Amino acid sequence: MTIDSKTALAALRCVVDLQSRGDELLFQTVTRATYDQLQHDHGVATEFNDGALEASTKAALAEYEEEPHKVTAEELLDYYRQKRAALRELVAELGAEEFGDRLDEAELQYSEAFHAAPAHITYESFGYLHGPVPEADLVFDMRPFKDPHLDPNLRDLTANHELVMRAVFNTSGVRELGLAIHAAVAAYRSNPLAGSIRVAVGCAGGRHRSAAMVRWLLMQHHEERDEIKVVSEDRDIEKPVVER
Repeated sequence: MTIDSKTALAALRCVVDLQSRGDELLFQTVTRATYDQLQHDHGVATEFNDGALEASTKAALAEYEEEPHKVTAEELLDYYRQKRAALRELVAELGAEEFGDRLDEAELQYSEAFHAAPAHITYESFGYLHGPVPEADLVFDMRPFKDPHLDPNLRDLTANHELVMRAVFNTSGVRELGLAIHAAVAAYRSNPLAGSIRVAVGCAGGRHRSAAMVRWLLMQHHEERDEIKVVSEDRDIEKPVVER
C-alpha cells in the first residue's frame, strides 16, 4: 500500500506511537494489579497469622522500588481519544477498507473510557429551603429572578416540563446569567492545572429556576460537542412543593 498523503502518513505514525503507549499503559495496569493483590494477600496473612504467606508476600513487595503507577481513567480516556483521532484521519484519507474495523474498535473503546471517567464538570441544582448550600467550586443564586412557583399553573411542575423551561428563560436576565455561568466555567477550566469543577445553582425550592438553568447549561455543552464529560444532578427537584 502506497501512502501519498502527508496527513495520512502523519496519522499512521501516530497510530504506531500510540501502540507503544498502549503497551505501556497495559504493562502499568498489570504491574499495579499484581502489586495491589500482593498488598491484599499480605494483609490477609498478617491478620490470620500465616507466617509463610506473610514472608513470601513481604519478599515479593520488597522487589518494588516504589509503589507502581496506577493508570487513571483520565489517562485512558486521553489515550483512546488520540487513538480515535488518528484512525479517523486514516479512514478519511484512505477509506474504511484498511482501517475501518480498527476505527470502530477505537470508537467503542473511547465510548467506554468516556463513561468510566469522572466528570469534568458537574452542575447541581438545589433549593435553599431544603438545606445548606452543596459543596461546590462555584455557587449561583437564582432567587432574585421571578419564581414560577407564583404561577398556580406551574407550581406543581418541575424543570422537566417544557412550560417551566420557557417560563424561566423568558425571564429577563436569566439567559444572560446562563451565559455568564458558562463563561465562568470555561475560564476556570482554562487553567492547565484545573481539575474537575462542581457548580451549584440554587433557588428557593430547587424545582424550577435552578433545575432549569442546570438543564440549559448541559445543553450548551452538548450543542458545542465538547469532548469533556459533563453531568447534572438535582438535589431537591423531587422534594414536595414548599408552601410559602
